[in-house]
Amino acid sequence: MAAQSTPLDALFAHGLNAHKQGLLDEAEASYRRFLHAKPGHPEAMRLLAHIEMSRNRFPQAESLFRKVVASAPDWANFYNLGYVLHHQGKQQEAVRAYLQSLACEPDSVSARYNLAVLRGELGQFVEAESDYREVLRLKPDHLEALNNLGLLWVRLHRQDEAEQAFRRAAKLVPVDVGTLNNLATLLTARRHYREAAAIFRQVVELAPGYAHAAGKLAFVRRQLCDWQDLEKDDSRVKDLLTHGTSGIAPFECLASPLFTPEQLREAGRLYAEAVCGSTLSMTPLVDPVVHPMHGRLRIGYLSADFHAHPVVFLLLSVLESHDREHFTVSIYSYGPTSNDAYRQKIESLGNPFRDLSGHSDLHAAQVIAADEVDILIDLNGFTGETRPGIVAWRPAPVIVNWLGYPGSMGHSRLADYIIGDPVLTPPEYAHNYSESLALMPHCYQPNDDTQTIGNAPARSEAGLPEKGFVFCCFNQSYKITPERFSLWCRLLRAVPGSVLWLLQPSFVAVDNLREEANAHGVEASRLIFSPALPLADHLGRLQLADLALDTFPYTSGATCSNALWAGVPLISRIGETYVGRMAASLLLAMGLPELVTESDEAYFELAHELAISPTKRQVLRLKLARQRVTSPLFNTQRFTRDLEKLYQDIWKRHGQGERSQVIS
Repeated sequence: MAAQSTPLDALFAHGLNAHKQGLLDEAEASYRRFLHAKPGHPEAMRLLAHIEMSRNRFPQAESLFRKVVASAPDWANFYNLGYVLHHQGKQQEAVRAYLQSLACEPDSVSARYNLAVLRGELGQFVEAESDYREVLRLKPDHLEALNNLGLLWVRLHRQDEAEQAFRRAAKLVPVDVGTLNNLATLLTARRHYREAAAIFRQVVELAPGYAHAAGKLAFVRRQLCDWQDLEKDDSRVKDLLTHGTSGIAPFECLASPLFTPEQLREAGRLYAEAVCGSTLSMTPLVDPVVHPMHGRLRIGYLSADFHAHPVVFLLLSVLESHDREHFTVSIYSYGPTSNDAYRQKIESLGNPFRDLSGHSDLHAAQVIAADEVDILIDLNGFTGETRPGIVAWRPAPVIVNWLGYPGSMGHSRLADYIIGDPVLTPPEYAHNYSESLALMPHCYQPNDDTQTIGNAPARSEAGLPEKGFVFCCFNQSYKITPERFSLWCRLLRAVPGSVLWLLQPSFVAVDNLREEANAHGVEASRLIFSPALPLADHLGRLQLADLALDTFPYTSGATCSNALWAGVPLISRIGETYVGRMAASLLLAMGLPELVTESDEAYFELAHELAISPTKRQVLRLKLARQRVTSPLFNTQRFTRDLEKLYQDIWKRHGQGERSQVIS
């Protein structure tokens, strides 16, 4: 004889039926009434916990799942407990819950995958890799595991393996835009620009609102000097930004003439929110009010580029010159391990050197916080192997954006100050920056006044003709715009026998530039391309140039100071953005205001005048030679003392509870 249904059974059944129909309020009410009558019923608690979880009420769901696993310790309940713990930021407890789930069901793909994600977040990269491999053993077509394993390998600088993972994922699901975007981003980092551009184009066609891919597509096309209808790609990026779409990498907007300073700042804010997520609202690791005071001001430099890199070429002499009686300097590196001469030199200076490359953002920030750094200098910002998540944890009372990223981070959580100067970041432009301005007296950019200049080779050795005027530009190809190249071709036509000497980009870009030259009535042979060289050798060959031509709207930084140090005048046009004012800052600090122009026509006229007038050119070169010795631009000790005073002034403002403009 069948058992008779009780009112409680009916109540539970009613809850189940409502739950299946998506009537969550009704289901919740039934489960709660049932549990009031039968406290501790595992299945009712489990179902109620699922409702709480679906409504993102994770603390309530956690409480219920903890009671469930006490009486029903199976893999699924431990898994759900791990899920709600993870979503509350309780990562270590979540790891334990997933491990308990796997103890019950070793072949659970979902528990193993979530454990891998967690371990990756915690910086347990060896364990995370092992877990992802196990997921793929159990389920070879697990798309997310393949992508995450590829991203893990990118973080570990294992690019070959990462590319294999992304290509395998792309074969599994050829139209998955996330996979394609990951692959194209890696190909961009590996300078395989043509294939990257084709894949980014595919992503944008599949998902027109995919902002990251749209920004990358425009940037990669600039690397290739592929300018046909480029304005359409730029306009797409601008429209996405205007509509508040996040994910556009701000660095990739800098060379476009379409973006205003305000839009570049907004790009930074949106990108910070996209990549840092909830970290931006977390309690800071360091309370600036109770931060301990030290006898010496503690400065930390954070970067992925402590090796042979333009930032280090500029900064190394400052690191050597710091006043150790009044400052303690620490180096925090999260870039690839390197054994080149620059890395060896930095490590030999006697400063604490912390390798954070194998750390999660949180762990890296905890290391910095434990050192009780007073002012942390972010030398990367949104460039290269950017990891804004480290500074988003606020591991120091004061964070400064300097030298690496040429613009505003866009979000006050990521930096309190940006180091500039009265030309680069004039006070009247302060609204373009989320940071407060910290102004050096002469120039924002350090330089090494002991930098060796190699011997000048013969013109034939450098690939130059024996005779003829040599214009040069050694900026990277993405800075060259169609408008600037057209003006250069106009100069070549106006100066018979002249050549334009460029840094050799990809073969595709070389071909595109040669085609553009022909289209502008200039023989392609008048474009001379030379590969990158070690800095001393590059400075030696630069001496063969007669006049350096700057790009616009993204002007020269280190490229400008290299030319000036080698004795070559550089003509620039000043703009409104940070990148549009870098070369002007350098030239004015050098005492050469006559080389800063305010329009394309003035730029052309000055370049043409100097090219056809040997006397004027000689007078300018003599002035440059004098200024090279006396100007503040190439006085490392003076720059370092000014920088240290700026740090002290910033710290004084902090002590007064202020974050306002500082002028050294």
